[in-house]
Amino acid sequence: MLNLQLRQEFQGPHTPGTMISLRQDGQGATEISPDYILSITYPTADVRTALKNVSSSRAQKPLVLLGDRGRGKSHIMALIHHALTHPQKVEQWASAWQSFADFPELRDISIEPDYHPISEPLHNQEYPLLWELLFAKHPYGDHARGKFEQTGHPYPPRSLLEEMFQKQPTALILDEFQKWFESLSDQPGTEGKKYRTWAENFIQNLSELAQERPDILILVTSVLNSDSEAFRQIHRVGPVLIDFSGPTARKDRQKLVLHRLFENRAQLDESSIQNVVSSYASERFRLKFSHHSSSEKPACYQEVMDCFPFSPELHDLLDNQILMAEAAQEARDLIRILAFVYSARGESVPLVTPADFFVDDDSCGVQSLLDSIATAGEQERLREIAQRNLETVRETTDEELPHAREIISTLWMRSMTPARAPGATPPEIQLDITRNEAIDDNMFNNELARIIENSMNVHGEQTAEKRLHFGVKNHAQRAWH
Repeated sequence: MLNLQLRQEFQGPHTPGTMISLRQDGQGATEISPDYILSITYPTADVRTALKNVSSSRAQKPLVLLGDRGRGKSHIMALIHHALTHPQKVEQWASAWQSFADFPELRDISIEPDYHPISEPLHNQEYPLLWELLFAKHPYGDHARGKFEQTGHPYPPRSLLEEMFQKQPTALILDEFQKWFESLSDQPGTEGKKYRTWAENFIQNLSELAQERPDILILVTSVLNSDSEAFRQIHRVGPVLIDFSGPTARKDRQKLVLHRLFENRAQLDESSIQNVVSSYASERFRLKFSHHSSSEKPACYQEVMDCFPFSPELHDLLDNQILMAEAAQEARDLIRILAFVYSARGESVPLVTPADFFVDDDSCGVQSLLDSIATAGEQERLREIAQRNLETVRETTDEELPHAREIISTLWMRSMTPARAPGATPPEIQLDITRNEAIDDNMFNNELARIIENSMNVHGEQTAEKRLHFGVKNHAQRAWH
């Protein structure tokens, strides 16, 4: 729709992974072109904060990225690395975005020059002793190593670090810091190596240096959560914290995903989008928000336009419910799944909804979705149940049911919500199958009734919502009717 262009990497038959890694194998994010990293980077509030804190106006503190896996921490760390190695390119990128949208943090941004970035994913355990990383990758590391070995100390003293960083100011960018730190332990006995204790003292020295001598050291780390000893260690000096659950996180995340998927999403004309989604937006307000005043209708319409070419309901279902499963990789899986379903359905419908994840067609992203959330086969069994119900409905009904495939598909999708009550209300199902024009209420209710009457695994709640969902048991309650 509207000549929306998926990025080239998503146009083939096999959608690639979208994981950004700082690994050093020739394909890591710090080793590839900065132009590519910048092309797939949307300036979220977190990105803007990160760049500000490696600029001339930065706060003189360590920087900590806090968030679950798949939230984009490694991506931001790669951007910081490229900002320090290619400051002019990043400054030009920031200026271009500033002229396109009002991002005050990007206005006249000037990246700190002369810092030597050392970026490492610590969970690989290549360097159980953190100072070995510094000695291996700092320009004066060999000299510092020799002086350290002469001291006989268990870990490098602050004076040695300060001497090394004065010779070459350094940005130490440590991804997966928490996983590394929690893997450390002290060996028993007085002669045993005290890996954990040494690490605590060394990290304190680094943190204090980054705060007291920001002219020679920038320290950036990532952790999964704040309820960990790793976070407490790095938090001693009150770092700048980028929390991926901040107030703008949801809207930023939505923009990030669309920018990552499409080459030209930001260039689409809003009036053209409005024309395409008008039927859906109108029905959405009627079916979901009729209790709101008419003055709130423009905001409701804007939500639909901002999510285009996906419905807000699909984004919410995937991001806030289905992909909350432990196996999911958050934004990485979300991008991959949406790429699959858009490739299969994006040109056929005005807006992609949960109803476009056809239970009987893997090309619509179904298998990718299952791979992301499958736990002990439960989700695969639900899909098999939905497929059997669709086959039964087609075989046993004499009359034409034009939306049977979409209704059963959206009901299946909405039954996979481990974090919340599964299923959907009839108005939610009706909205999911709304395309270029509204569906008559009586026609929809009759079709839904026929589908349920011929299905053996649709369960209904005895509540005012009359929520329907697929279950393992062969029992259909028609409390919704």
